[in-house]
Amino acid sequence: ISETQDIIFDLERCTNPAECLKCVKACSPHVLAFVPTPHPNHYELETIPPPQVIQFLPELCSLCNLCVEVCPEKAVSIKVNGRSCD
Repeated sequence: ISETQDIIFDLERCTNPAECLKCVKACSPHVLAFVPTPHPNHYELETIPPPQVIQFLPELCSLCNLCVEVCPEKAVSIKVNGRSCD
């Protein structure tokens, strides 16, 4: 039976990922990545910031929990087989 794992980002708590990125910096390379997505309407780019996404590659995650520990907003959690990993 294989394990499933996910990193969950609470987007209401994660207030400014573009400025913070503590989870990405603490993590092993290539497991977490911050990707600003392009805005569909370039004219609104000045007034509305584009959505931001933190991508996760579970097959590279070692479950070290550093991303959870460094998050100042407590916006990150890891689940293995649907259960919290803490």
